[in-house]
Amino acid sequence: MASVTADDVLMLIKKSLEESDERFTRRLDESGKEFTRRLDESTRRLDESDERFTRRLDESGKEFDRRLEESDSRFMRNLEESSRRAEREMKELSKQIGGLGNRFGDWAEAYFNKRTIDKFCELGYKFTKSGRLEFKDDSGDCFAEADIWMENGEYVMVVEVKSDLQKKHIDEHLERIHKIREYMD
Repeated sequence: MASVTADDVLMLIKKSLEESDERFTRRLDESGKEFTRRLDESTRRLDESDERFTRRLDESGKEFDRRLEESDSRFMRNLEESSRRAEREMKELSKQIGGLGNRFGDWAEAYFNKRTIDKFCELGYKFTKSGRLEFKDDSGDCFAEADIWMENGEYVMVVEVKSDLQKKHIDEHLERIHKIREYMD
């Protein structure tokens, strides 16, 4: 058998290291290529996923905008209808309040008619007729009204009833009396 020298052992170790280095380099190269392939594949999938996500997001945004527009339209229609309804209700309420005012006025006139006659009786004036009266001209048009009209053949009293007396009401009543005096005997 031949003897193995230190140079032979070194040569074997060197050859083994070179083979090992070649295998390592080959495996590293293969691993790098596999890593790059997998990275490329992952990047491609991520890009596709990103594209799908972006499309879905765009579609969702468009759908959201469409629904928001529909919602705004419905809201505006409801608001307009509510405004019309509120306006109708306000008109009705105004009518009802006006009716209450008229009823209060009618009640006040009836109440003060009796109280006014009684008061003048206490002062020595006895009126035989009283009531509400409209004064009409020859053509039948009303030119003045009296909330309370009292007469006894000698005296005539024209009374205007107000719940909130103001100077303009007094001026209007004096004008009314003037018209009645001009037209009536």
